[in-house]
Amino acid sequence: MASKVKTFKQICSRYSVQRVEEYLFSHEVTYQELNEGFLAAVSAGRIKTVVYLLGKGANVAYDENMAICLASQKGFCTIVGLLCHRGADVEARDHSPVKLAFENGHHSLVRMLNREFGADLSYANIGDLFS
Repeated sequence: MASKVKTFKQICSRYSVQRVEEYLFSHEVTYQELNEGFLAAVSAGRIKTVVYLLGKGANVAYDENMAICLASQKGFCTIVGLLCHRGADVEARDHSPVKLAFENGHHSLVRMLNREFGADLSYANIGDLFS
């Protein structure tokens, strides 16, 4: 079973939505595999695959909102916005989305998380930088 998970994760992170769809059509994928593939697509910045997998039932809050943390760390503003609109917690994992965006120099993403989605910036005394 581990190889099937790895294969689906690889497909989600490297190939087109059509290839992901073909895999799902020809293989039985568990809920966990679907969500692991979703995280792989988020981490790779594959927005079309992320949208497709959300439509197939991937959980935006899977693994304690790991998806928004991965996207924030890499500065994927569009994916972060999509996840937030789908219910991701901007305060997840002790403010990790904001911390990860800030620590990796994605300041426009920090502003977006704060202004559009209400992320608290006071926890790390960075609020003054974004007023």
